[in-house]
Amino acid sequence: MGLFDGNESSSAALAKVLGLPVVLVVDARSTAESMAAVVKGFETLDPEVQLAGVIFNRVGSARHLELLSNAVRQHCRAEILGYLPREVDFTIPDRHLGLHMGDDEPLSPAAIEQLAVAVTEHIDLERLLNFSSGGVTGHPLSLGTAKVAGGVAVGKKVRIGVARDRAFCFYYEDNLDLLRRAGAEIVEFSPLADSKLPENLAGIYLGGGYPELYGEQLANNRAMRDCIRAWSLAGKPLYAECGGFMYLTEGITNTEDRFFPLAGVYPVRARMKKGRVALGYRQAHLLGDSIFGHKGQALRGHEFHYSEIEGMDGAVARLYDLGDGRREGYQINNTIGGYLHLHFGFSPEAATNFIRFCGATAQADN
Repeated sequence: MGLFDGNESSSAALAKVLGLPVVLVVDARSTAESMAAVVKGFETLDPEVQLAGVIFNRVGSARHLELLSNAVRQHCRAEILGYLPREVDFTIPDRHLGLHMGDDEPLSPAAIEQLAVAVTEHIDLERLLNFSSGGVTGHPLSLGTAKVAGGVAVGKKVRIGVARDRAFCFYYEDNLDLLRRAGAEIVEFSPLADSKLPENLAGIYLGGGYPELYGEQLANNRAMRDCIRAWSLAGKPLYAECGGFMYLTEGITNTEDRFFPLAGVYPVRARMKKGRVALGYRQAHLLGDSIFGHKGQALRGHEFHYSEIEGMDGAVARLYDLGDGRREGYQINNTIGGYLHLHFGFSPEAATNFIRFCGATAQADN
């Protein structure tokens, strides 16, 4: 998203909190002298944001670069750090939830090498690195000093199964790090390829991704669907968000009206829409004590999906209030799911509570 998009959660807000300079990458297609107005606008919209430099993207020719550079130097304070030429091989393909993931190998090794050469040749990397070490503010960054709350001492690691493959690939790495700090051993498995869950799990985390693109393959893996459903019915801890939540419904109907049966934990179906259903940052509050914490505790995350559920049974418990009239975090047994992608960095105690609950449940079962 853009520099100021997201208000208090934007990149601009983060830069101000951390005291960091901003380097603006601007798309130079179909513009020349007007680029100065664009850069000037970013410089002046919020004077507290320190716009230190600019990089032009998709520059068509030497003459194009000259026009852009002259205009910005004449009217703007930001330093020109370089440019990238307009090269089709540098374009990463996108789809309905954004760019293709790294695991999809959207750029060939040759294109990556070509891109590396272009960056080295056309961008002042030494100056860019100087910015990050205090070259603008005069206050070198002190890295690794942040304290993260929520870690707990445990004698034995709590094994958490994390679904990770082409269908389930959207995770905040911070979340996994915080789960580890809380005592988790992360064990990856694939709902696409595996026929059973890893051994000795205490909990499961189903992240977001693209289950709608792999509906037939997920539906055909009946053994894994049965394992997940049995896990939930047994009252074992399971947390699912967005694509993972969709996997726990009765199934997904795609935009061609094909239905793919899935785990069937929730008595509802998901349907893909041609347009975006929701996008934005969210703050939720727990409606009662739960595996994430106590009543009233705040949780933050984001929502981004092109599907919707057809109407959840009113008897299914709702765990949190999104503050906009919606209640989500659908709970059946010890399974919690919904479209919200939680970020445990805002509330590390949520990760701690989840691991404690998983560990205690596993001990009770034994």
